[in-house]
Amino acid sequence: MTIKYSNQRPLTDEEEAEIQKLIANDPDAPEATDDQIRQAQPFMEAFPDLADSIKRSRGRPRAEKPLQQISIRLETEVIAKFRGTGKGWQARINDVLKQAVLPTESQAIRAGKEQITRTGEGMRFRVAKPTDGGHLPKSSAPEERDNPEKRKPT
Repeated sequence: MTIKYSNQRPLTDEEEAEIQKLIANDPDAPEATDDQIRQAQPFMEAFPDLADSIKRSRGRPRAEKPLQQISIRLETEVIAKFRGTGKGWQARINDVLKQAVLPTESQAIRAGKEQITRTGEGMRFRVAKPTDGGHLPKSSAPEERDNPEKRKPT
C-alpha cells in the first residue's frame, strides 16, 4: 500500500482540495454550521442527568478506616517469616500487632463497666473492674508486681 499523502512535505493544492472534498462528502461527520456552533453547550450543561450518572471518582475507593503509613525497623528474620507467608504479609503484621495491643482494650470497651490501665512498659494492658464507685485500684510498679517480697499486703 502506498502512502498518498505524507507529512514529510507540504500538500499540493490538488491534494488539499481532494481531502476537503472527502471531508465534505462524509455523511458520518457533517461539518457544523455557524448556528450549531453558537448553540453548542458543554456536555455537563446539555445532559446533566447523564453526566451525573457516569461521573465516577478516580483511583482506589477511600477506606472507611484508612491506615497510617509509617516507617518501622524490624529484624530480618521477622520480615522474612512474614514475607514467606505470601501476598498480604504486611496486613498480617498489622493483625499480629493489633492482637497484641487491642484485644484486652476492645473487650473492656465492649463490657462497658471495665476500665483500662496501663501496666509496665509499652503495650501491656491490664483490665480491672472498677471498685469503690467506679475508681480503679492503683496499679503497682512493674518491679513490685514481679517481686513477691516487695508486694504490699492486701
